[in-house]
Amino acid sequence: MNSCAQHWRSRMAGLIVLVLFTALSLGIAPLVEAQENLNARLHGTYAFTQNRECVETTEGFGPNFQVHPLPPPDTPGTHFIRRVARSTRGFIQFNGDGTATTTQFGTTINFSPVAFPVSENETTCSDTYTVHPDDTVTIEASCTSTAVAGGGIGNVSTTTGGVIKATIVQGNTALLYAPDHPPAVATITVTPPPGAGDAFTFERVCTLSGISSQ
Repeated sequence: MNSCAQHWRSRMAGLIVLVLFTALSLGIAPLVEAQENLNARLHGTYAFTQNRECVETTEGFGPNFQVHPLPPPDTPGTHFIRRVARSTRGFIQFNGDGTATTTQFGTTINFSPVAFPVSENETTCSDTYTVHPDDTVTIEASCTSTAVAGGGIGNVSTTTGGVIKATIVQGNTALLYAPDHPPAVATITVTPPPGAGDAFTFERVCTLSGISSQ
């Protein structure tokens, strides 16, 4: 009798697991398909211009974007708190599947009292994006930039943590850009050319405006 009861309980447990697995699969599949359909709204090459104003610091940001103070002047390494403005133009290739690639050229003005306050950079980014039902888009970018003129010429910078928002307008043919809310803190690692100094890392928070169109 006990053997029959145990056999029955085992079969029921297996049946319950099967039912739950099937229900979960049926519930997830439409959600995945719906997101894929939304992401497919963006497909092809879009030309864009963007303008940013940023606060950059090697000391990092605390709660509510409080900037940590600079160390004493004789502290080794690179240390700064600065305000910069950057204008970029380029192209973003949306693949329709939540991935994209960006190529851009930018001019940056450093408002600190430095010898070379202007620099120009060539940048490529590997992006992921999510289109939301309210016509907004979240774009996350990992980028590599090379300074080709002005201050820091030859420096190679890698940027992670960059997140921007966009709104789809004009029937999927244009995007209006804005910063994420709250704005994301991006991390930038700078590697100078051989013999030009040591690598250093800083954080960046930006405002953003711009437009992109096919």
